[in-house]
Amino acid sequence: MAKVKKLNVELTVADNLVEEYLEKGYSLLDEKGNVVRKKETAEDKVIRLNEELAAILAQNEYLAAENKELSAENAELIEAVNKLTADNNALKQSHINSNALSDPNPSNTPTKNTRAKKGV
Repeated sequence: MAKVKKLNVELTVADNLVEEYLEKGYSLLDEKGNVVRKKETAEDKVIRLNEELAAILAQNEYLAAENKELSAENAELIEAVNKLTADNNALKQSHINSNALSDPNPSNTPTKNTRAKKGV
């Protein structure tokens, strides 16, 4: 059972009826008679929504700044990956060119060791 109050009238109501009484303008009381909940007025709702909006705008501002930083870092990393890829490709080409000059087997196919193993 819960206690509700409106003006001078204090009632004890079933827990499942508390929301109905709050909608009728009653306040929910604790065991000591202190107001725990009351119907949200239009003014209360405006204040609550403005607070929520301010929090969302602050979070949006923070996330926009973080996004800008991460985008710049991402661009730097992409540039570094592209440079490393180009360097790697150049090294591969250099290796291919140097092997082509010194390799007696220009097809780059490995030759099999056809010598018979002893003791087999």
